[in-house]
Amino acid sequence: MLYFFYLFLLVPFMKSSKDFKKGTCIALIVTVINLTIAMVSYTFIFDYNTVMQLNYPYHEVIRTIQAGFLTNLETFFFPFWIMASFVRFSAYLYITAILFGHLFKIKEFEYIIPTLATLIVFIGIIPETPASAIFNIRDTILLISSPVFFFLPCLMWLIAKLKGVNKK
Repeated sequence: MLYFFYLFLLVPFMKSSKDFKKGTCIALIVTVINLTIAMVSYTFIFDYNTVMQLNYPYHEVIRTIQAGFLTNLETFFFPFWIMASFVRFSAYLYITAILFGHLFKIKEFEYIIPTLATLIVFIGIIPETPASAIFNIRDTILLISSPVFFFLPCLMWLIAKLKGVNKK
């Protein structure tokens, strides 16, 4: 759901809303067709019961396919996975810069992208907590953060009303 919010942040940067609607519809159709073909192929290769129990059917399919000289087919997909990761990171970075620019009223927010990228890399190299602690803390975090995310838009709207932002 959050992806749609990020997607609609890019609307003001499109030529027209017609292009955005057309692109969104084409992407929806391509995604539905892609997911349908993937699920049908997983069901053909495995069985329905097995597909429902597999956590990562894509990886299981790659391990069952043998392509002659390639004994480990996962290495063939690795460069594409790396490129997709770079594209996803750059898209998230740009959207983060847009949000930061709008939040602090920075007109040329493109100049803060290297700073944000450096900050994200530094935050990313902070040592992780043990996995066992994550599972214990997860429920508490969800219990605390869910009401915050629910009431935050209402609080922002109330503050905007009190400041008189919408009176123009």
